[in-house]
Order: sequence, then structure tokens, then C-alpha cells
Amino acid sequence: MKQGFTLIETVIAIGLAFLIFAVVFALGRDIFFNNRFYSGLLANEFEVKSALRRFSAELRSAEMSAAGAYPIESANSGQIVFFSDSDKDGIAEKIGYELVGGKFIRSVIVAAGSPPVYSTSSVSETVVANNLSASSSLSYFGADYDGALETPLSFPIDVTEARMVKLFLVWDGINP
Repeated sequence: MKQGFTLIETVIAIGLAFLIFAVVFALGRDIFFNNRFYSGLLANEFEVKSALRRFSAELRSAEMSAAGAYPIESANSGQIVFFSDSDKDGIAEKIGYELVGGKFIRSVIVAAGSPPVYSTSSVSETVVANNLSASSSLSYFGADYDGALETPLSFPIDVTEARMVKLFLVWDGINP
């Protein structure tokens, strides 16, 4: 009696081993790809939620500027500029949020001098959210807003009429 494997048995064993290796390799590749993809999605979600949290906290604490200007300086569909004491030093900073090229940008100008002046030479900008869709926007509502009818104020708005601001951020979904 002969000992060993026949050629057919060897080919079948190698084929099964290759098949098992291919399945394990594909599974491992998918696990790492999905991990990176979903980690990116979660990071973007966290970024957008953090931006919304900061935006709403600063806007809710809007106050007269250090020079006595109205709390909201300007507002349109892609930008809002207001005064708020975000660093809690007792002096309101000029804070702007702007939707530009798929980014949500926060700018801050600190008042300096006596009387206080907000100089654009001291502006600091930070991107607070990336990968936003062009459909992201800001809307403004007046005193007649009841929560049911969503008819925003028409542009250009009178900032003294704005009572509520709706920030609508849409994540683009590209490159999480």
C-alpha cells in the first residue's frame, strides 16, 4: 500500500486552504475599512454637534457690544455677526459665524482701547465644521414665530426684528 496524497487530493487541499485564506483576508480588509469609515463618520458628527453647541451657547448669550451696539450686528443666509462674552472676561467679543465653501467658520474680534473698538486686524478665525453641503443655511424668525409656521424673515433682514435663528447644517458625506 502506498503512503501519501494523490495529486487530486493535494490540489483540493491547496484550493481549500486558498479559499479559507481569501475569505479571512477579505473579512479583515472589510473590518479595517469599515472601522476607518465609521470612525470618520462619528468624528464628523462630533465636530458638527460641537459646532452647534458652541454656536447656540454664544448666540443665546448675545449682548450689547462693548461700544454699545445692538447684540446682532448683521445677518444673512450665510453669515451672522453678533456680540457675546464668550471668554467670560466681562467684555463682549464680536463673533461671526459664516458658511463658506463647505466649511462653518467662526471668527472672533476682541474689543481694545478706550472707547472700545473692534478692529478687523485682530480677527482670529477657526473652522468649526467641515464637509458641509451647499444647502446649509441660516434663517431668521421674528416675534410672530410660533414654532409651527416656518416663514422666515425675508432678506435683507432688520436685525432688531430677529428673535430666533435657525442654523441648518447638512453634512456632505464625502471623505469622512
